[in-house]
Amino acid sequence: MLQTRYGYTSQRNVPGGLADSSPNNEIVSRANAETDSTAIHFGMGVVRGDIAGENIKLPVAASTAALFEGVVLTTQMELGVEGEQRNPGTRMLNVLESGKAWVLIPEGLEVAYGDPVHLIKDGADAGRFTKTSGTNAIALKGRFIGKADSGDIAPIHLYNVSHA
Repeated sequence: MLQTRYGYTSQRNVPGGLADSSPNNEIVSRANAETDSTAIHFGMGVVRGDIAGENIKLPVAASTAALFEGVVLTTQMELGVEGEQRNPGTRMLNVLESGKAWVLIPEGLEVAYGDPVHLIKDGADAGRFTKTSGTNAIALKGRFIGKADSGDIAPIHLYNVSHA
């Protein structure tokens, strides 16, 4: 893949890319606390790791809204030989606490502007976002701000309030 665009924001419609360049995006840096450093992907939702304010991990069945840290942003994008986006690995990750970003959703999920945002907390889709509530999802303070693109990403707006 050849880079043909240069700028201060990530490419549109990329998991973990900012949905706009608003100065209201709140971003922090956190270490990847997953045992499998390849488990977290750009555009996934993450929760507090074992050291509050220092590291993050994927949600598990016991995760709550109070532990939600944000969305892993695309920073130093690495592409594979087929042009696929590689996961962030063990390095420090930028996490969007509040603002607008493109996130991963389950394949085939249809979302619309204004749909509520929930973080899937376990199973194969752990860390992805959905519009439906249930025992497997954490309700977040935010909403979808557009429809799904490319089948498994959509833009969300996370409000600058406690999710608990």
